[in-house]
Amino acid sequence: MADHRAGVYQIVDWIGGRQYVGSAADFHPRWQFHWSQLRRGIHHSAYLQRVYDKYGEDNLSIEILEVIEIPNGWSDAEADGLIRGREQWWMDACQPVFNSHPAAGSSLGFKHSAETKEKLKQRRTRGPVPEEEKEALRQRMTGNTYCVGRVRSEASRARTSAALKGKPKSPEHIAKMIGHPVSEETRQKLRDAHLGMTASDETKAKMSESQTGRTHSEETKAKIALASTAHRHSDLTKAKLREINTGRVPSEETRRRMGEAGRNRKPPSDETRKNLRAAALLREEKKRLARQEAAEQKAREELDGTGSSINEEA
Repeated sequence: MADHRAGVYQIVDWIGGRQYVGSAADFHPRWQFHWSQLRRGIHHSAYLQRVYDKYGEDNLSIEILEVIEIPNGWSDAEADGLIRGREQWWMDACQPVFNSHPAAGSSLGFKHSAETKEKLKQRRTRGPVPEEEKEALRQRMTGNTYCVGRVRSEASRARTSAALKGKPKSPEHIAKMIGHPVSEETRQKLRDAHLGMTASDETKAKMSESQTGRTHSEETKAKIALASTAHRHSDLTKAKLREINTGRVPSEETRRRMGEAGRNRKPPSDETRKNLRAAALLREEKKRLARQEAAEQKAREELDGTGSSINEEA
């Protein structure tokens, strides 16, 4: 069973009695990280990696030295300080030989060899990662379940959001996002996954809050207007919509909300009215052209029929 507590642990080499001391805010993913690094031969402790390569995985075991209870209301920084302090206490007491650094969570006192420095320099200056290395990484990570069931904290989400906010995407990235093909099997799986799904009141409140006060740019409005005038549902989609809405009666709560939305709706701007009139004129023009084409087609058919009758009489 996965252990998601916080605290200090040790990795023990049973043949030599040597130790590695570490700490984690969540034991399970940290231990999974150690085993993954060792199995791939890239663990940050070269000494521990050599022992693993020589004696195998059965020679190593992970044990909990201390479980730390984080008080409610503590920030991530305060919790990290408490965990690091207890890790340092255990490092001073055990004097682990597998740890690369003498201080918990620090590289103070550690010096890279000249060979390692050269490798790091080449890695920083070599440019983009080759495609063959990317493919090798994809193959290694296939089937990885490291983050399955893991729930990120609000602070972690906020940091990710702040890091990505305002970050421009390259044209190649945008093209991949837009042009990504989705198979029919995947579409069906998505339909099945969302069928009957209803958002909780908390989720609805968050969605409403995120959209409140949000306004589209003029460029976005123009794109929406263009997409709306050019888009038409297929006959299959229309049939599905009719089937879904047949006999459907909105609840009293839904009616009340619709009434409030209509009463509180802001009048459309002059630009919106202009776009609506343009869209209506475009629809009428399309209908007129369709009627004209149908009339011309009918006239041609009648003319062809008249010509055939004359030829038969002759």
